[in-house]
Amino acid sequence: MAGHPDDPDWLSPEAALGRFTPPPRQAGGGAMTEGRRFGFRIGGVGFLIDPGLSSEVLEQLSTFPVPHTPEWLSGIANLRGNLVPVFDLTRLWQWSRPREPGRLLILDRGERAVGLVVDELPVTLIPGSPLATPPPLPTILREHLIKAYTQEETLWLDYDHPGLFRSIAGQLG
Repeated sequence: MAGHPDDPDWLSPEAALGRFTPPPRQAGGGAMTEGRRFGFRIGGVGFLIDPGLSSEVLEQLSTFPVPHTPEWLSGIANLRGNLVPVFDLTRLWQWSRPREPGRLLILDRGERAVGLVVDELPVTLIPGSPLATPPPLPTILREHLIKAYTQEETLWLDYDHPGLFRSIAGQLG
């Protein structure tokens, strides 16, 4: 019977996967994707997502408040069994929000995961030349800034993600 898994003409899954070779790169094709980054906005300021960092956007995820914490800690969310702190950085830095937030961005995984209330869906961009002098920023953000860029009238920040959120969590006492 042709097409049956016991048919000797069929390869085992291991043999089939071992035969896979990725397609060759097209000449010049890598130049278009190099330097491309995802970024999100909070309070109208853009933040670049580290290319090696996992991220996901959620439309709705119940957040449970934590008593006796600052208002910028929106609460804790249960994401597939992991408790994730959810931060509203516009409240922390007293920035105005250009529109109603409706999305939650989860950065990183497991015990390192953090949730952020974001202005809109992440976008793809290719940062240009970094600014020689970054604009004034909150101290904690300036301490973790790697580079700052402007693109289409938006300030985009490349920052030390783990360091920034360790410092923010340290403010909880």
